[in-house]
Amino acid sequence: MRAGILDRKLMSTPAFFVGDDYILSSDVSRERLSSLVEKHSAKGAPAGWERFTDEEKRKAEDVIRSRFASLNFLVIALAGLGDGINPCAFATIVFFISYLTMIQRKGREILAVGFAFAFSVFVTYFLVGLGFFNVLKTAIDIDLVAKIVFGGTALLCIVFGILSIGDYLKVRAGKTSEMALQLPGFLKKKIHATIREKARMKSFISGALIAGFLVSIFEFACTGQVYLP
Repeated sequence: MRAGILDRKLMSTPAFFVGDDYILSSDVSRERLSSLVEKHSAKGAPAGWERFTDEEKRKAEDVIRSRFASLNFLVIALAGLGDGINPCAFATIVFFISYLTMIQRKGREILAVGFAFAFSVFVTYFLVGLGFFNVLKTAIDIDLVAKIVFGGTALLCIVFGILSIGDYLKVRAGKTSEMALQLPGFLKKKIHATIREKARMKSFISGALIAGFLVSIFEFACTGQVYLP
């Protein structure tokens, strides 16, 4: 803002500042960067952040707040739509709908299961959001919380990645029963028996609600990157 950059270019990346000079976005090149550095190489450039006044900081905070306030319903809804396009949720709902179609359930019943699944995902995300919001609101050190969240997620991804590689090798060797990332055998048999013997509509709706909750929790590591900010 001090450099006089237009509002529509304030969020441009990458951005390089040396003293009161700057290069933004598509203007960045090796030649221009070299020229900018050479210009100040003899005497150096003042550290602009050390000269910020309290008034400038207050105005900057107001600009940031106004940007968040401009996130209207449509912007958030479109972000949610993009967030919802993920393979985890698709695989689960396709399983339900495929099975319902196979046992010749009607359109209204298929819609009921679909709505139950979507409703469960919505409620789960909403509650997770409230939880994170309250944690961040009461946290003394926001940076520490962020490091814990991202660090924990990264660690889980590494563990699941290693297990997935191991499962891949087992599948290649024809040892699918020895895969680590799968439900225990007794649970699989129980689920199959329940689906075969108790294919009632209430069971499917309950199953869709539970599946929506579980899928939302498990997939939050990837889809949360849209939701948390």
